[in-house]
Parts: sequence; C-alpha cells; structure tokens
Amino acid sequence: MPYVEHDEIKTFYEVEGDGPPLVLIHGFTGNHEDWREFGFVDALKEAYRVILIDMRGHGDSEKPLHPDDYLLETLVGDVTAVLDDLKIKTAHIWGYAIGGYVAYGFVRYAPKRLRSVIVGGMHPYMGEEDESHLDDDVWLDGVIELLMEGIEAYVEAYNEDIPLSPDEMERMLILDPEALIALRRAIIARWPYLDDVPPAMPVPCLVYVGQHDDWSAEGAQYAVEQMPDGRFVELPDLDHYGAQIRSDMIIPHIIEFLAEVETND
Repeated sequence: MPYVEHDEIKTFYEVEGDGPPLVLIHGFTGNHEDWREFGFVDALKEAYRVILIDMRGHGDSEKPLHPDDYLLETLVGDVTAVLDDLKIKTAHIWGYAIGGYVAYGFVRYAPKRLRSVIVGGMHPYMGEEDESHLDDDVWLDGVIELLMEGIEAYVEAYNEDIPLSPDEMERMLILDPEALIALRRAIIARWPYLDDVPPAMPVPCLVYVGQHDDWSAEGAQYAVEQMPDGRFVELPDLDHYGAQIRSDMIIPHIIEFLAEVETND
C-alpha cells in the first residue's frame, strides 16, 4: 500500500483512474473509502486521476496523539507530500467538511499547488487563533466528551443521529479516540480563522452545501461572494450528511465545473 511520510507521520493514499489529478479529502471520522462507497470514485475515475487520502488520525494513516501534530498547515503539508510523491505539480483539491477546511488551507499555505478548489459542507470561518484552552484538561466540547467515553460511545451516538451503513460503522469503530480528541482540540484552539482566503482565492472555486445544512450554508455562500471566481451550489432538501453522500446530485455540478476549469486552463 502506498504511504508517504511528512513531519514524521505516514499518510496513506490510493490512486484510481487517469487524467487531470483530483485529490479527495474526507471529513472528521471518515476515510478514503467514504468517497468510494458513496459513488464518487466510479463517477470520476474515467476522466480524472482520483487521489484518495486518509487524513492523519484516520483510516490507514498514522494516528499521532498530540494536538500539535494536527495543525492545519501540517495537514495541507500531508497532501502536498502525496502530490510530491506522485510528481504532480498542481491538482484539483476537493474536501468535504473538515477536509474542506484543509482545501481552503491550501490558499494560505500552498496556493501554487492548486488547479481548482472544491469544498463541500464547509465555510472558511471556523477556526480561531486562540491557544488558551489547548492544555486545559477540564475544557471540553460535546464531541470530545463523547470520545472520552470511547469510540463505541461516539459511534453509537452518531448512529442515533445519522444512521450509518454497516461499512461506515465498521470503519469508524477502528478509529483511535485519543487521536480524534487531539485533532478536535487542534481544530478548536489552533486552526486559524481563514477570512483572508476567499478574496485571495487564486483559482476557480466551487462550494456546495445542503439546503438544510444550518451550520455551514450561510457562511459558505458569503465566502463565495468574496471570491474572484467562485460558484455556490445549494443542494435542495439535503442536510450536512446528505450533501456528503448524494453523489447523484453532486457529481453533475462537479463535472461541469472541472470541465470548465480544464477548458480555460
């Protein structure tokens, strides 16, 4: 299995198809198999070189246990290390949820590696540059509290809210809760607020959200309005999870967008 090492941590990746390189970055507690299960890979691999990555702390990648190992710049560096390993100069970068924040992070940390940016279910206004709570053991949020009870408790609570497929549940149950806590603490206390990213977007960007994704829709639309070349897609009747899995509704917008970028490149 292909791995690449960056910052002393190994990142797992797979490649399917041939054509312009397209990197897919999953969300929190996901892995590269999510894209395959939901039909994205089969829909894209005939026209694109699809690069599937397990974010550190997930899947078959290594799972460090300290928040310092999950800085946004470091996660962007993991992806650029994969591109370097494949000798790819620029790529379309597509992320969903937390993976979408990593995609936004490319604009700040690795803009020259971008061919386009695609973000699902995420705006760039999540982080804050405040480390005051990072080493405070009594400071928690609901996600961390559940993870401290063990991965089984987290998956059970998640499944009650969003019914998981058997394969999704199996993938989540092998996660290391301590690694996820470290990532979550980094996100909350160390990831930067990226309000400078939309106006500086150096390539075309498509952002899509579910109509009923109350957390990200408004911010995502506002971000697109600040971009030099942005497109906003609202997916009718879908919530945050639905906009992750409904490839039949999402892929037509992606194919049209990528074809336009390739034509104008």
